[in-house]
Amino acid sequence: MGAATSAHIEVLPLLPGTLTYPHVAQVFRIRRQRTDLKRNETTISYAYGITSLTADCASAEQLLAWNRGHWAIESKNHYRRDKTQFEDACMAHRGLAPANRATCNNIVLALILRKILIAHGIGVVTPAGGRVRG
Repeated sequence: MGAATSAHIEVLPLLPGTLTYPHVAQVFRIRRQRTDLKRNETTISYAYGITSLTADCASAEQLLAWNRGHWAIESKNHYRRDKTQFEDACMAHRGLAPANRATCNNIVLALILRKILIAHGIGVVTPAGGRVRG
């Protein structure tokens, strides 16, 4: 059946001298509510954030939309990595193994993406700043 989700954001301007981070203009809290429609269970979570953008540059609605967009990209990236490289099933959890595996996975994904872009005739920028065409 799925889930119903909603999010609400509260944004406050930063009062002078209340936070020691440089350039912070606003603080915000996002309240997310998710209802599992099959089980009829509701969970509520909170996320807190700061931004250097003033209220004139970023409204509450914009901050919420950017936050949702960030997590949409993050979720899509995680799904792709888990389905193609089985990251969640990996049993290596100690020392540098997870970081090394992630590095190798990043290289593989970059090479595959590069090959796809070149195959479609889309230019690829090299680290040296040159362009490779297919």
